[in-house]
Amino acid sequence: MNLKKAPSKSLVWILELNVSARTTFWLTGNQDKQMTYIATTLLFHFSLRIGEIANVGPYGTAPNFLDDHRFYWCDILLEDATTPSVQYTFAKFKSITPRPAIGLIFLLKNSSKTSGRIQADGKPYFLGPGTDEETAFFHDFLRWVEICNHGLEGEPICSRLSHSAKPRMKRTTSKEVVSLMNAIGADHDILGSHFTGKSLRGGGSSALSAAGHSDAIMLNSVGHVSHASNQHYQTGTASTNHYALGTGLTISLLDVQRTATINKLNRQPKTRKHLALSL
Repeated sequence: MNLKKAPSKSLVWILELNVSARTTFWLTGNQDKQMTYIATTLLFHFSLRIGEIANVGPYGTAPNFLDDHRFYWCDILLEDATTPSVQYTFAKFKSITPRPAIGLIFLLKNSSKTSGRIQADGKPYFLGPGTDEETAFFHDFLRWVEICNHGLEGEPICSRLSHSAKPRMKRTTSKEVVSLMNAIGADHDILGSHFTGKSLRGGGSSALSAAGHSDAIMLNSVGHVSHASNQHYQTGTASTNHYALGTGLTISLLDVQRTATINKLNRQPKTRKHLALSL
């Protein structure tokens, strides 16, 4: 069975695998691998659809927000750690030397896309210190702001300008994200193409469910607007632990491995037994 044609059979991504991906992809210093890790973690942490990060573009200028639902550099604001009322756009932040200390990162995606039956999209997402995993990714993302090597707000968040005689813009693709997941899966004895573009969105919401979060918080995490659950972020008084990286290791690697085995068995061709009737 082709998992791409049967996404319900794909495995969910879990925090333990994402931590492993940080070691294998982010800590290598290879910028293409680092970009793929940033894309994967954003998708998992915020329970996003793969097309909300992976490249199909680009715009020459900042997006018009009408037909596009991806995150671009123009969609972020960086909040000053000393004076939270001061917020920098991506381009402004990149123009300041030395860089100001950042205490919180806002990602706000405006579009005509509706979130269920609630309202048009446009809710904020947040990156900030919290659990060990949240704090590590917060600093990783700030580092990514630097090593992407450009300040173009019309480019996707997961884009970088290459260091070469003829610089060119590189952008993460969905294929690269899926390849990362299956490579990390293989490192943990999950062999085969068990992970798909749906694994990250499903993994993020599954982590919240396993951690016992309320329906309102889960709905907010997977893209539905809930103003009440955003209030504590806007005051800057709480951790961003309503996203996947803040849940802890709530789904075990053993559970994922067992599910992979079950899926493998289910994909084996079944033998039909023809019984002769005795008259």
